[in-house]
Amino acid sequence: MLAQLWCLVSPGAVFLLLRDRVWLHQGRDVMVALRAVRLEQWVAVLLLAAHGWYLWGWWSCRRKEAGQEGQGG
Repeated sequence: MLAQLWCLVSPGAVFLLLRDRVWLHQGRDVMVALRAVRLEQWVAVLLLAAHGWYLWGWWSCRRKEAGQEGQGG
């Protein structure tokens, strides 16, 4: 259920990442690009990573339950 509720805030996180793309146009210098990322963009990345983590947990739990039902018990 929590993974489904996170779908409500994920579009906002994607918007924050794509709204100000200065960090994409910093060239080949990775450190300069990382310094150009704003705090709310880091939070958006963490939020999307947490969403992926919750979805992975849900998916693996469902697979485990399906495997136990197939074994008869």
